[in-house]
Amino acid sequence: MSKKVILISFAFSLVGLVAEFLMFVPVQEAVFPLLAEIQHLLSIVQIRTHGFLEYARVWQGPRIGFPDVICYLMLFAGAILYRTSKRRETRLIRFVLSIVMMSNVLTILFSILMPSAFRSQFQVDLSLMGWILYGITLAKNAALAYFSYRVLQVLRAEKVLVTVQSGLPEEPILMLQEASGPQRFTNALIDLIVCVLIFLPLGTQLVPEWLSRMEETFGSRNAVVILLVIARTIYYILFEMTLAATPGKFMTETRVMDVDGDPAIPGLIVRRTLSRFIPFEPLSFFWNGLWHDNISYTRVVKEEQTGVDGTRYLLIFPAIVALGIILYNMDGIF
Repeated sequence: MSKKVILISFAFSLVGLVAEFLMFVPVQEAVFPLLAEIQHLLSIVQIRTHGFLEYARVWQGPRIGFPDVICYLMLFAGAILYRTSKRRETRLIRFVLSIVMMSNVLTILFSILMPSAFRSQFQVDLSLMGWILYGITLAKNAALAYFSYRVLQVLRAEKVLVTVQSGLPEEPILMLQEASGPQRFTNALIDLIVCVLIFLPLGTQLVPEWLSRMEETFGSRNAVVILLVIARTIYYILFEMTLAATPGKFMTETRVMDVDGDPAIPGLIVRRTLSRFIPFEPLSFFWNGLWHDNISYTRVVKEEQTGVDGTRYLLIFPAIVALGIILYNMDGIF
């Protein structure tokens, strides 16, 4: 199965990069709409900052989705690390594939639940060929989500949870080691960024009229808060219910379990997620543990770290900044 993990990771990253740079191929202007269709069919990650769904969009000049490119490069690097470390280093692969899974699932859900907004914003052709391409696109999204989920399940099965010994020396008890404070903070920071990247295009591109009505009804600040609550609710429930972890937890190699050391059932995940929105809940970290842990009888525990030293991953961030500066200064990129 390890060969399939490497193959899928390389395939996703390379096809995605081809899709991102396809529009820069020097061709006649009349061919641009066809290239746009091909680009959409080849896209893997659906977090482009200038469009959540890009099916049948009118040609607006070559553009690169910076978050998408970063994901593809991280996935490519992750596949190399996974292979060279003899299957021990999985963080980058799990991080990116979790985003691939979530973004494609949301693409399917919102393109089906909001067909009118989808057609008006992205100018979907209602001809027979248009519906055929639409169906192919949804099938592609479903396949990407499925294969990403399968790989994530395989990689999770290979990970071992860290245990610590407690109790009397005569009767030792093995318990799962809980994640450290820095790990929990890193989880929260990464998940906030990823959540915004996934849901921001939805709000700004797919349902702008709905957003305007919310701002008129509740005010701009309250509308943002409501949208953030909705986004985070969907984000945490889908990730922790299906994978027992979020992208942030994949990067720190931690996962959610119940207090007995078993996988948390859906009801506990829902309770855990809703508890996050209790006023001042983040401050409970400084008292007796986070409330969303205690109320839901769940814990975030450590997985055994068998790959690259975690501090080396800090090099990813200056590399991303440098790449962003290069891409930003390319003509017509945003």
